[in-house]
Amino acid sequence: MEAGFTAQTRGELKAKLEGLLQSSRAEETNRNNTKLSATSDVANNTITKLPPIRLENGDQSYSIEATKLEFIQDKAFRKLLTSRRRFGIRRYSISCSPELFEAFVDWINKRPLPLQYQAAKYSAQFWIDHAVSAWFLARKLTAVEFEQYALSQFIQNCSLCLFGPWQRVQNEAPRKSSLFLFSRHWIAWNHHLSGGRNSEFTGLKAASLASQVSKYTRDPRIYDLEHWYSACGADLNPGLECSHDTIRRKENQSRIEKQERLQWMDSDEWEQQRWMDIQELSRRK
Repeated sequence: MEAGFTAQTRGELKAKLEGLLQSSRAEETNRNNTKLSATSDVANNTITKLPPIRLENGDQSYSIEATKLEFIQDKAFRKLLTSRRRFGIRRYSISCSPELFEAFVDWINKRPLPLQYQAAKYSAQFWIDHAVSAWFLARKLTAVEFEQYALSQFIQNCSLCLFGPWQRVQNEAPRKSSLFLFSRHWIAWNHHLSGGRNSEFTGLKAASLASQVSKYTRDPRIYDLEHWYSACGADLNPGLECSHDTIRRKENQSRIEKQERLQWMDSDEWEQQRWMDIQELSRRK
Protein backbone atom coordinates (compact mmCIF):
# COMPACT_ATOMS: atom_id res chain seq x y z
CA MET A 1 0.00 0.00 0.00
CA GLU A 2 2.96 2.33 0.59
CA ALA A 3 4.48 3.94 -2.46
CA GLY A 4 7.82 5.62 -3.15
CA PHE A 5 8.35 8.52 -5.51
CA THR A 6 10.68 9.03 -8.44
CA ALA A 7 11.72 12.58 -9.28
CA GLN A 8 9.00 12.72 -11.93
CA THR A 9 6.16 11.40 -9.77
CA ARG A 10 7.22 13.67 -6.90
CA GLY A 11 6.80 16.66 -9.15
CA GLU A 12 3.46 15.41 -10.45
CA LEU A 13 2.19 14.81 -6.91
CA LYS A 14 3.27 18.28 -5.84
CA ALA A 15 1.39 19.88 -8.72
CA LYS A 16 -1.75 17.81 -8.11
CA LEU A 17 -1.88 18.40 -4.38
CA GLU A 18 -1.13 22.10 -4.60
CA GLY A 19 -3.92 22.51 -7.12
CA LEU A 20 -6.45 20.13 -5.56
CA LEU A 21 -5.78 20.74 -1.92
CA GLN A 22 -4.64 24.38 -1.99
CA SER A 23 -1.86 23.17 0.24
CA SER A 24 0.87 25.16 1.88
CA ARG A 25 4.36 25.14 0.50
CA ALA A 26 6.53 22.06 0.87
CA GLU A 27 8.15 21.48 4.27
CA GLU A 28 11.42 19.74 5.03
CA THR A 29 11.01 16.30 6.66
CA ASN A 30 13.09 13.14 7.03
CA ARG A 31 10.22 10.63 6.84
CA ASN A 32 10.55 7.52 4.64
CA ASN A 33 6.94 6.37 4.50
CA THR A 34 3.87 7.92 2.96
CA LYS A 35 1.66 8.82 5.87
CA LEU A 36 -1.59 10.56 6.51
CA SER A 37 -1.23 12.47 9.75
CA ALA A 38 -3.40 14.56 11.97
CA THR A 39 -2.41 16.52 15.07
CA SER A 40 -4.85 17.88 17.61
CA ASP A 41 -4.28 20.47 20.33
CA VAL A 42 -6.67 20.41 23.27
CA ALA A 43 -6.46 22.91 26.16
CA ASN A 44 -8.75 23.04 29.19
CA ASN A 45 -11.05 20.59 27.44
CA THR A 46 -11.79 23.22 24.77
CA ILE A 47 -10.97 22.52 21.12
CA THR A 48 -9.26 25.63 19.85
CA LYS A 49 -8.49 24.53 16.30
CA LEU A 50 -8.99 21.57 14.03
CA PRO A 51 -5.60 20.09 13.09
CA PRO A 52 -4.03 20.14 9.63
CA ILE A 53 -3.86 17.01 7.50
CA ARG A 54 -0.44 16.21 6.09
CA LEU A 55 0.77 13.85 3.42
CA GLU A 56 4.44 13.14 3.98
CA ASN A 57 6.97 11.34 1.84
CA GLY A 58 10.74 11.62 2.08
CA ASP A 59 11.66 15.30 2.10
CA GLN A 60 8.27 16.41 0.77
CA SER A 61 5.29 17.46 2.89
CA TYR A 62 1.99 18.96 1.81
CA SER A 63 -0.55 20.40 4.24
CA ILE A 64 -4.14 21.51 4.15
CA GLU A 65 -6.32 22.94 6.89
CA ALA A 66 -9.12 20.58 7.86
CA THR A 67 -11.58 23.47 7.93
CA LYS A 68 -11.00 24.10 4.23
CA LEU A 69 -12.22 20.57 3.51
CA GLU A 70 -15.29 20.98 5.71
CA PHE A 71 -14.26 18.06 7.94
CA ILE A 72 -16.33 19.74 10.62
CA GLN A 73 -19.46 18.42 8.86
CA ASP A 74 -18.38 14.83 9.45
CA LYS A 75 -18.81 14.09 13.18
CA ALA A 76 -16.93 10.79 13.05
CA PHE A 77 -13.95 12.34 11.32
CA ARG A 78 -13.96 15.34 13.66
CA LYS A 79 -13.84 12.93 16.59
CA LEU A 80 -10.72 11.35 15.08
CA LEU A 81 -9.03 14.70 14.61
CA THR A 82 -9.78 16.01 18.09
CA SER A 83 -8.34 14.52 21.23
CA ARG A 84 -10.63 13.22 23.96
CA ARG A 85 -7.92 13.89 26.52
CA ARG A 86 -8.27 16.88 28.81
CA PHE A 87 -4.80 18.16 27.99
CA GLY A 88 -1.99 17.41 25.60
CA ILE A 89 -1.43 16.68 21.94
CA ARG A 90 -2.41 13.60 19.98
CA ARG A 91 -0.91 12.64 16.62
CA TYR A 92 -2.41 10.15 14.19
CA SER A 93 -0.24 8.59 11.50
CA ILE A 94 -1.68 6.26 8.87
CA SER A 95 0.22 4.70 5.98
CA CYS A 96 -1.44 5.66 2.74
CA SER A 97 -0.48 5.91 -0.91
CA PRO A 98 -0.62 9.41 -2.42
CA GLU A 99 -3.27 8.21 -4.90
CA LEU A 100 -5.57 7.16 -2.04
CA PHE A 101 -5.01 10.42 -0.20
CA GLU A 102 -5.93 12.35 -3.32
CA ALA A 103 -9.05 10.21 -3.84
CA PHE A 104 -10.13 10.74 -0.23
CA VAL A 105 -9.75 14.51 -0.47
CA ASP A 106 -11.54 14.52 -3.82
CA TRP A 107 -14.43 12.60 -2.24
CA ILE A 108 -14.59 15.08 0.66
CA ASN A 109 -14.78 18.04 -1.69
CA LYS A 110 -17.41 16.49 -3.99
CA ARG A 111 -19.32 14.20 -1.57
CA PRO A 112 -20.69 11.79 -4.20
CA LEU A 113 -23.36 9.37 -3.00
CA PRO A 114 -22.63 5.61 -2.88
CA LEU A 115 -23.24 3.83 -6.17
CA GLN A 116 -26.31 1.74 -6.79
CA TYR A 117 -25.26 -1.49 -8.50
CA GLN A 118 -25.80 -1.58 -12.25
CA ALA A 119 -25.03 -4.75 -14.19
CA ALA A 120 -22.24 -4.64 -16.80
CA LYS A 121 -21.14 -1.13 -15.83
CA TYR A 122 -17.74 -0.36 -14.35
CA SER A 123 -15.95 2.59 -12.78
CA ALA A 124 -12.66 4.22 -13.63
CA GLN A 125 -9.59 1.99 -13.35
CA PHE A 126 -8.57 3.61 -10.06
CA TRP A 127 -11.63 2.23 -8.27
CA ILE A 128 -11.27 -1.19 -9.85
CA ASP A 129 -7.73 -1.36 -8.47
CA HIS A 130 -8.08 0.51 -5.17
CA ALA A 131 -11.64 0.25 -3.81
CA VAL A 132 -10.58 -2.24 -1.13
CA SER A 133 -7.62 -0.10 -0.05
CA ALA A 134 -9.93 2.91 0.09
CA TRP A 135 -12.29 0.93 2.34
CA PHE A 136 -9.45 0.08 4.75
CA LEU A 137 -8.32 3.72 4.77
CA ALA A 138 -11.87 4.82 5.60
CA ARG A 139 -11.97 2.38 8.52
CA LYS A 140 -8.72 3.78 9.90
CA LEU A 141 -10.06 7.31 9.59
CA THR A 142 -13.49 6.31 10.96
CA ALA A 143 -14.91 8.10 7.91
CA VAL A 144 -18.18 6.16 7.73
CA GLU A 145 -19.56 7.81 4.60
CA PHE A 146 -16.31 7.30 2.71
CA GLU A 147 -16.34 3.65 3.79
CA GLN A 148 -19.82 3.24 2.32
CA TYR A 149 -18.75 4.90 -0.90
CA ALA A 150 -15.64 2.70 -1.21
CA LEU A 151 -17.75 -0.42 -0.54
CA SER A 152 -20.21 0.59 -3.26
CA GLN A 153 -17.32 1.00 -5.69
CA PHE A 154 -16.01 -2.45 -4.79
CA ILE A 155 -19.45 -4.04 -5.25
CA GLN A 156 -19.83 -2.38 -8.65
CA ASN A 157 -16.42 -3.58 -9.85
CA CYS A 158 -15.65 -6.76 -7.88
CA SER A 159 -16.17 -9.05 -10.88
CA LEU A 160 -12.99 -7.53 -12.37
CA CYS A 161 -10.97 -8.04 -9.16
CA LEU A 162 -9.60 -11.46 -9.94
CA PHE A 163 -6.62 -12.26 -7.72
CA GLY A 164 -6.15 -9.03 -5.81
CA PRO A 165 -8.19 -8.41 -2.68
CA TRP A 166 -9.74 -11.67 -1.47
CA GLN A 167 -6.90 -12.94 0.72
CA ARG A 168 -6.40 -9.49 2.21
CA VAL A 169 -10.10 -9.17 3.04
CA GLN A 170 -10.05 -12.60 4.68
CA ASN A 171 -6.97 -11.81 6.77
CA GLU A 172 -7.47 -8.14 7.67
CA ALA A 173 -11.14 -7.16 7.54
CA PRO A 174 -13.13 -7.49 10.81
CA ARG A 175 -15.43 -10.52 10.69
CA LYS A 176 -18.66 -8.55 11.01
CA SER A 177 -17.63 -5.67 8.79
CA SER A 178 -19.44 -4.74 5.59
CA LEU A 179 -16.52 -5.63 3.32
CA PHE A 180 -16.00 -9.01 4.96
CA LEU A 181 -19.70 -9.98 4.77
CA PHE A 182 -20.08 -8.98 1.14
CA SER A 183 -16.85 -10.76 0.13
CA ARG A 184 -17.88 -13.89 2.06
CA HIS A 185 -21.18 -14.06 0.14
CA TRP A 186 -19.51 -13.30 -3.20
CA ILE A 187 -16.85 -15.98 -2.76
CA ALA A 188 -19.33 -18.68 -1.66
CA TRP A 189 -21.75 -17.85 -4.48
CA ASN A 190 -19.07 -17.86 -7.18
CA HIS A 191 -17.36 -21.01 -5.88
CA HIS A 192 -20.75 -22.76 -6.05
CA LEU A 193 -21.35 -21.54 -9.62
CA SER A 194 -17.91 -22.80 -10.68
CA GLY A 195 -18.77 -26.29 -9.42
CA GLY A 196 -15.87 -26.18 -7.00
CA ARG A 197 -13.26 -26.04 -9.76
CA ASN A 198 -9.94 -24.31 -9.15
CA SER A 199 -10.34 -20.55 -9.27
CA GLU A 200 -9.21 -17.37 -7.51
CA PHE A 201 -11.48 -18.45 -4.62
CA THR A 202 -9.90 -21.88 -4.07
CA GLY A 203 -8.46 -22.20 -0.58
CA LEU A 204 -10.33 -19.24 0.87
CA LYS A 205 -12.34 -19.95 4.01
CA ALA A 206 -15.55 -18.54 2.52
CA ALA A 207 -15.34 -21.05 -0.35
CA SER A 208 -16.33 -23.77 2.12
CA LEU A 209 -19.74 -22.07 2.42
CA ALA A 210 -20.56 -22.95 -1.20
CA SER A 211 -22.57 -25.91 0.08
CA GLN A 212 -25.04 -23.44 1.63
CA VAL A 213 -25.76 -21.80 -1.71
CA SER A 214 -29.10 -22.79 -3.24
CA LYS A 215 -31.26 -21.72 -6.17
CA TYR A 216 -32.67 -19.05 -3.85
CA THR A 217 -29.26 -17.50 -3.09
CA ARG A 218 -28.96 -14.09 -4.68
CA ASP A 219 -26.11 -12.44 -6.47
CA PRO A 220 -24.86 -10.36 -3.50
CA ARG A 221 -24.47 -7.27 -5.67
CA ILE A 222 -28.25 -6.78 -5.95
CA TYR A 223 -28.76 -6.05 -2.24
CA ASP A 224 -29.08 -2.51 -0.91
CA LEU A 225 -25.85 -1.24 0.59
CA GLU A 226 -27.52 -1.18 4.02
CA HIS A 227 -27.73 -5.00 3.85
CA TRP A 228 -24.02 -5.32 4.61
CA TYR A 229 -24.42 -3.21 7.74
CA SER A 230 -27.38 -5.26 9.02
CA ALA A 231 -27.74 -8.63 10.75
CA CYS A 232 -29.26 -10.20 7.62
CA GLY A 233 -26.03 -9.48 5.76
CA ALA A 234 -24.41 -12.45 7.53
CA ASP A 235 -26.92 -14.90 6.00
CA LEU A 236 -26.41 -16.25 2.49
CA ASN A 237 -30.17 -16.85 2.26
CA PRO A 238 -31.79 -14.16 4.42
CA GLY A 239 -35.33 -14.89 3.26
CA LEU A 240 -38.44 -12.78 3.48
CA GLU A 241 -37.39 -10.95 6.63
CA CYS A 242 -34.67 -9.12 4.66
CA SER A 243 -35.93 -5.85 3.21
CA HIS A 244 -32.78 -5.16 1.18
CA ASP A 245 -33.46 -7.61 -1.67
CA THR A 246 -34.05 -5.34 -4.67
CA ILE A 247 -35.33 -8.18 -6.87
CA ARG A 248 -37.96 -9.26 -4.36
CA ARG A 249 -38.93 -5.65 -3.82
CA LYS A 250 -39.54 -5.16 -7.55
CA GLU A 251 -41.52 -8.40 -7.71
CA ASN A 252 -43.68 -7.32 -4.79
CA GLN A 253 -44.28 -3.94 -6.38
CA SER A 254 -45.31 -5.58 -9.65
CA ARG A 255 -47.68 -7.86 -7.75
CA ILE A 256 -49.30 -4.91 -5.99
CA GLU A 257 -49.73 -3.03 -9.27
CA LYS A 258 -51.26 -6.11 -10.87
CA GLN A 259 -53.74 -6.53 -8.04
CA GLU A 260 -54.74 -2.90 -8.39
CA ARG A 261 -55.39 -3.39 -12.11
CA LEU A 262 -57.49 -6.52 -11.44
CA GLN A 263 -59.79 -4.52 -9.21
CA TRP A 264 -60.89 -2.50 -12.25
CA MET A 265 -61.36 -5.40 -14.67
CA ASP A 266 -64.74 -6.77 -15.72
CA SER A 267 -65.43 -10.52 -15.56
CA ASP A 268 -64.24 -11.27 -19.12
CA GLU A 269 -60.96 -9.37 -18.65
CA TRP A 270 -60.42 -11.09 -15.32
CA GLU A 271 -60.87 -14.55 -16.87
CA GLN A 272 -58.46 -13.65 -19.65
CA GLN A 273 -55.85 -12.45 -17.18
CA ARG A 274 -56.37 -15.55 -15.05
CA TRP A 275 -55.76 -17.79 -18.07
CA MET A 276 -52.57 -15.88 -18.91
CA ASP A 277 -51.34 -16.32 -15.33
CA ILE A 278 -51.94 -20.10 -15.48
CA GLN A 279 -50.01 -20.33 -18.75
CA GLU A 280 -47.12 -18.36 -17.26
CA LEU A 281 -46.96 -20.63 -14.20
CA SER A 282 -46.97 -23.71 -16.47
CA ARG A 283 -44.16 -22.25 -18.57
CA ARG A 284 -42.00 -21.63 -15.48
CA LYS A 285 -42.46 -25.21 -14.26
